[in-house]
Amino acid sequence: MAYILKGVHCEKEGNVNQLSFFIQNNKIVSIRRHFRYTNCYYVDLSQYLISPAHVVADLSFPNLNFKDFKQYMINEFLLKGCTTLLVPFRVEYEFKWKEQLQKIRKQLVGSPIDYVLSVRIPARLVTPSIIRKCKREKISSIFVEITDETDLYRIEWGWMRDAMFPYPVTLIPHVLIEDKKRKIEKIEKWTSILSQVGIPFLEKPIPSFTPISKEELIKLGIYPQKGFLQVGGEVSYNLYYLPKSEDKTSILYDSRKLCITVDKGKVIRAGEDVSYLSGAGNEIPIYVPQFFQITS
Repeated sequence: MAYILKGVHCEKEGNVNQLSFFIQNNKIVSIRRHFRYTNCYYVDLSQYLISPAHVVADLSFPNLNFKDFKQYMINEFLLKGCTTLLVPFRVEYEFKWKEQLQKIRKQLVGSPIDYVLSVRIPARLVTPSIIRKCKREKISSIFVEITDETDLYRIEWGWMRDAMFPYPVTLIPHVLIEDKKRKIEKIEKWTSILSQVGIPFLEKPIPSFTPISKEELIKLGIYPQKGFLQVGGEVSYNLYYLPKSEDKTSILYDSRKLCITVDKGKVIRAGEDVSYLSGAGNEIPIYVPQFFQITS
């Protein structure tokens, strides 16, 4: 079915404009200020501000029974405009890889939204062998646990670069220190070391339950599969009531102002009502990490 989202306010590079989206077969086919089609179904969204649906990380995804799992997914993700999860499974020892991977896949089998897998490991496990496992499973990122930066100096970065070709895995810092000053110091040291070794990395940690930025999604290879509200993208978006204030973009990450969430063309949240479809989510493999950077 073809239809048009008419006159919705859309933010781009700090500016807000009214645009219309032509949707067909659950894909955004065209975006214009106006469409002249008369044989299409129109949805007037002139009172709303639109944004891509959120991609959110959960660094310690719990193992719950169905009832608690459903409530957890609704409260932490669906009511907050998230339609894609980034979920790292933790591996303490390399021989546990297969067991832990199977465990997280089993936990997520009933997910109502799509998910991207990652892995969380101690710095000592950052090895070519782990990179090859990530390549095999199409996992494009690794959360590296940091307690002592001296572990980073022990890594054979040259071997790591070779192992990453042609599938660059992005490393993400995960500092296991509560003291804010020491945490900042560890992150600064991380950035200093990684910027010299020629390996893709994020300078800052990705926290749980916070929308991941477009720039980070690009580095992780998740964008433009997800978080992409452009021609060719899937129909997944959030709608906010248009605020009266001049700064209309200030509400884009405020779940309290969110009124509608659409996931792959289906409304999954309208006001406080949630449509929960167990098992509707799928694992999203990342076949080409940093695709947008490579092709742009």
